[in-house]
Amino acid sequence: MSNLEELALLDATAQAELVQKKEVKAIELVEAAIERIKDYAAPVNAMRLNKKTPCAKTAVCEECKSPERICNSWIITEKSFPKGRIKVVLINENLGL
Repeated sequence: MSNLEELALLDATAQAELVQKKEVKAIELVEAAIERIKDYAAPVNAMRLNKKTPCAKTAVCEECKSPERICNSWIITEKSFPKGRIKVVLINENLGL
């Protein structure tokens, strides 16, 4: 499985199992996540928040430079020190985007 859209439909546990089985590489999951941000989450949230961005009008990422752009940052941490500085909370509940 390497179709980014298919990967985006899986939950984190299923994605981790695919990496463990070496059916996908972790970088493919990162690419799928970025694609979902740009192609779904950002346009939907821009519309919901009444942002004046191209994606709020077209529902498609336009790679804009709007000051109201909401998809400005994706953060990936690696080797974050000191240990325990960052906490990730996973909530087993649908809270929207």
